[in-house]
Amino acid sequence: MDIDERLTALERAYAARIMVSEQKAQVVKEEGLRTPMKRKQITDSKIIESELASFSQQRKIEELEAQLEEAEDIVSDLTNELREVQAELERVYNKEKEGKKSQDHDITTPGELPKENTIVLAPES
Repeated sequence: MDIDERLTALERAYAARIMVSEQKAQVVKEEGLRTPMKRKQITDSKIIESELASFSQQRKIEELEAQLEEAEDIVSDLTNELREVQAELERVYNKEKEGKKSQDHDITTPGELPKENTIVLAPES
């Protein structure tokens, strides 16, 4: 083999090495481009998941607020009804007391009842 053939063989070997290096560089470049894209997809997915969870929680909060408002209305209605019943009871008691004044019976007023037999209502707001 003469020098020209050896140089040609060396040139081919170096050219093959360069091609392999360029292919490796291309693979690394493509991976470098895919990595940020994967991260963006993961981030977007997590954002969407968080938004869905937040929306679901907001709906649940609104539902619970509606239930609370309904319960407060029921408590208010029952309180008013209880006041009316207590007022009616007081009227009936006073009427019976007036009718039985002539008789010798022991009548207890609602104010004289033991505490376990009475209900204390909060003042109306």
